[in-house]
Parts: sequence; C-alpha cells; structure tokens
Amino acid sequence: MTQRTFTPASAKPMKQQPKAQSQKSGSTKLPRGWILLCGLGSLVFWAPWFATSDLTGFGDWQWFHRQWELGRIAYLKFGELPLWDSSQCGGSSLWAQPQSQVFSPLYLLLALPLGTVTGSKLWAVVHSFAAAVGMVLLAHREYRLHPAGTLIATVVFAFSGFFAWHGTGGHATYFAFYYLPWLVLGHRRSMYDRRYCALVAGVLGMALLEGAHYPVPYFVLVLASEGVRALIVHRSKLATVFKAELVSGVLTLMLGAFRLVPIAAAVVDNPKEVPSLDSLNLSEALLMFTARSHQWHLPGHVWVWAEYGTYIGWAALALGGAGLIHSLGRRRDLVAGFLIAFAIMLGDLGPYSPWSLMHNLPFYERLHLPSRFAVFVSFYLALAAGAALDALSHLSLRQHQTHRAMRYALWTIALGITVDIFSVNVKTNNRWNHPPLHEDMPDGRYHLIPGEHFHRVFASYPRRNVGVTECYDATNWSVAEDLWVGDTAQAKVIRGGGKVHDWNRSNTRAFAEVTLKAPGVVAFNQNYARGWTSNIGAAFDYKGLMSVRDVPAGTQRIELEFKPPEFYPLLMLLLLGSALCLRIAATPHPW
Repeated sequence: MTQRTFTPASAKPMKQQPKAQSQKSGSTKLPRGWILLCGLGSLVFWAPWFATSDLTGFGDWQWFHRQWELGRIAYLKFGELPLWDSSQCGGSSLWAQPQSQVFSPLYLLLALPLGTVTGSKLWAVVHSFAAAVGMVLLAHREYRLHPAGTLIATVVFAFSGFFAWHGTGGHATYFAFYYLPWLVLGHRRSMYDRRYCALVAGVLGMALLEGAHYPVPYFVLVLASEGVRALIVHRSKLATVFKAELVSGVLTLMLGAFRLVPIAAAVVDNPKEVPSLDSLNLSEALLMFTARSHQWHLPGHVWVWAEYGTYIGWAALALGGAGLIHSLGRRRDLVAGFLIAFAIMLGDLGPYSPWSLMHNLPFYERLHLPSRFAVFVSFYLALAAGAALDALSHLSLRQHQTHRAMRYALWTIALGITVDIFSVNVKTNNRWNHPPLHEDMPDGRYHLIPGEHFHRVFASYPRRNVGVTECYDATNWSVAEDLWVGDTAQAKVIRGGGKVHDWNRSNTRAFAEVTLKAPGVVAFNQNYARGWTSNIGAAFDYKGLMSVRDVPAGTQRIELEFKPPEFYPLLMLLLLGSALCLRIAATPHPW
C-alpha cells in the first residue's frame, strides 16, 4: 500500500496542485454520514437538559435567561427593540451590555418562536453541531486526517469538559468558542479565495452579536498567530496575505461596529479593574483534563471547579501528546498553538509570564481566569490526537491482514475515547434543575423589589414586571443611591411641589402623569443613561437618577424614551456589511 504524505491544503498554491487534488482539498462539502454523526452527538451531549422541559438553568443561566426574557417581552409584548434592561442594577443599557445576546439572529430564530426555555437549550445543541461540523471540515479537508483521526479531533474539541462545565454553568456567551474551527478554516482558505474573508468576518460578527466578551478577544489572539503563520507559509505572496487580512478586517468592522461602539462607551463610562492573580501548576493543569471526580473547589484557588474542568481523559491526552511530538516536523502550527495556549492557561507565574504580559494590554486587563484558555489547549490537543491516529494509519504494511488489523485498532481507539468523553461529560450536563419561569399574573405596574435569590429566580424578574437595585454583572454599572423599593409611584417630584397621579413603563419607554405647583424637576426610579429623551423639558442626571428638568407647572404627562442616536446608523452599517459579506461569499474569487 502506498504510504501517504501529509500536506495541508493551505500549504500549497492551488495552481500547483493537480486538478483532482485541488478540487478535493478545496471542497467544503461534507458527506451526509458526518453531518448525521455531528447532529446525533450534539443531541446526546446536551440530552440531560431536555429531560426537564419546564425547569430553568443552573448558575449563571439565571442571569442570561433573564436577559432572554427581557428581549422576548420587548419584541412580542411591547413591539420594541430590547435596548434597556430594567430588571437589575436599577436599570442599564441592554444594547451596551457586552454580554447581550438579544440581537443575535440565532436568538431571534430560537427564543421568539419557541420560548426562552426551549430556545436556550437548542442554543447549545446548534452551537455544538456547528463546532462538530467545522472540526470535521478542518481536520479532514485542511489537515487531511484519517477518518478515525477526524472523529477523535471532533469529539475531543466539540464535546470536551470545557463546554460541559461552562455550558451547563450558564456561561452562555462561551458557546461562541464553538466557532473556533470555522475561524481557523476561514482564515486559511482566505489566502486562496476571497469568499472566505466573509467567513472570517461572519464568525467574528456573529460572536459579537452573541455577547462573546471572552471569545472575541481570544479569537483576536488566534488570528494574530494565524497571521504570523500565513506570512511564513505564503512568504512569496505577501501582497495576497495583506489583501486577505484587509478585506477580512474591513468586513469585520462593518459587522462588529453595531456592538463594539456601545460596548466601548459602556466600558469607558464604567471602568472596572479586574485583577487576576490565579495560576496553575503542572499537576493542576493535568487534573483539569483528566479528573473524572473532583472537589467543587480546586484546593488553593478561590474559583469553583466549573472554571477549570476540561475533561478529555488520559487516553485522548496521551494521544494528543504523541501527536504533538509527531507534529514537530510536519504540523508545527499545532505545536506552536498548543505551547502558547498552555503557557497562557498556567496564569500569573510572574511579571513576564505570557498571561501577565497579555493582561497588561488594553481591554485584556478586564479579563480574568487564565484557566479559560483551556478551550484553546483542548483545540490543539484534539487536532494533535487526530494527527497521531493519522500517523498510526501510515504504519500498516503491505500485507492485507496487517492493514485490516491496524484499521480495526484505529477505530477501536477512536470509539473508546469517544465513549469515555461522553460518559463523563454528559453527566456534568445534568444540572438543568432550577425553578420554572414565573407563570402567575405579573405585578400590575413595574417597580423595584428587594433582591432575592439571584441564582434561583432571576430569570423570572422580567415576567413578574419587577427589577432590583442589586447588580450581578461583569460590567461596573453606576447605581443611583436614591433608588427606592416597593410597589409605589416610580416617579417623584423633586422641585416645584406636586404629586404623581399615574406611571408605568415598557422596555424603552416610561411615563408619569404629574401635577406641579411651579416649574420644577421630576425624577424617575431608574439610573440615568445617555440616550434617554423626554417630550417635556430636558432629561438629565440628578444624583444618578433619570430626571427631567424645566417641567412646566400644571398637569403634565412626561414621556421618556431610550433611543441612542447612534443606534440606527450602526444598524444600517451592520445590514450593509451583512449584504456585502453575502455578495462576496456568493462568487468564487481566487486572488
């Protein structure tokens, strides 16, 4: 049997390849069997979530589920865009919320027609399916791995303990990490065909719309390393590299400005220092990937195990290690990617450690927990494990029986690792066990209540038509000290004397009917934020409260509306960028 040699599809100019080989390596068509396997694996992986149809999620799912409910009520009940969050912190911009997901096309497709409980569960299934398909394409088409190696690479990444722990714990924005194979595949193919620049921009744009405040800056680091690789591999075609990077960058900015602009403003207006001194030793790092049982807290660390667990098992780890050694001569990008990700994952080992240096960069200083880089470690280990099986497939001799035995051995190893990973991580996912959404009649008019059991009932606040002054948020929103709690008037006369007759609010609108004895000031029971306008007088900040001055004497109906002036221009830019991406993706365009 002729021994195959490895040549990545992106390591040769397509013009120099034989026609048949070029078509095969350049194709992104996937056999139907792989698609069925990816779909089945995703359903099995998240199956425990569907065993309880009406319960809500564990941990931070309450926070994200609350946000999903806000969006659904805004869209369907009030017919408004979900720009404002009235359910926590005394009110804050939902549009500027870095973790907002209510503008994602996938959210609109899942949450609006199916409800937020079913929609959030399918959110996980769809993302893991996308990751599995992307990994199959990357492993089989780009790295040209043996089918057994492709299976291993797909399972180790798409169904690792990282996604089980972060997914079931409510880190809904981390599902965007599932787009990583598509990002790498798109970037490498973009060196040959302009269409894939649209894929790179689409991945980053979709991640931003899904509130991926961690995946996006992490993806930037991946693209930086891929850019260095492109300069090395394509050093004879530097103009092509720069054109591909420029097109991808421009498209990304057009798609991403809709989220980047308000988020940047929110970060500047609400600065927050996030010290991160956590670090791991080698034995702890090994434990992250191999521990089948563990304490809830990793000894010596303040964070719970969910921030560290990335189970892939000893067999996959050993195979990945062997694959990295084998890749020293042929797939050095895997070795370099693994070493960089692993070094950052170890955390703060001194002022010149990779994590410490990265943590001094703008925006990156707001990120904590270097253990989250385990997602990249598992990504490179997955491909390396697949490469190891691919290398074993080359060891078969000419004799038919030996080749058959080797083939059976490869599939036995692949299936054994698959069963091991699923048996551990599916059990981890069995935590969708918090109270159902509030089904009673909502409170008559919106008001603030004392904070109660964030991690148990937070998801139901929008349905109950209530909010709290307490914050459970990564953004350091300013909260007015004079907010008041109770089912009372949500506006009050500050100056001018008088009283409030009526009040209520929707997502982006609030009103109060007042009678003033003299021109004065009326304050509403929410935080002030730029973007609020009033039909009477002028909106302004009075001790942190959303207030209106120059209200005339007499009976008045004050109507407030939250409409940031930059929203529609940025929305138009997003739509224009989306149309341009579709136009570019529709037509093959070799450089």
